[in-house]
Amino acid sequence: MVLPGRQDEFVGHLDQFVLLAHYPRARFAVLDVAGHNLQIEQRHLFDTLMLEWLDRVEAES
Repeated sequence: MVLPGRQDEFVGHLDQFVLLAHYPRARFAVLDVAGHNLQIEQRHLFDTLMLEWLDRVEAES
């Protein structure tokens, strides 16, 4: 999963988009109103996306 914050001033969210070419089954979601600490700034959305992704990875294993 590639999960950047749109307002991240350290790592640009558009720069991470190129990673998708290397991970064809990856999820890419940009969280608005979140910077580098998106797990704190958008906790509910981060947790929801992460838990769903973990469930999917576990089901495919």
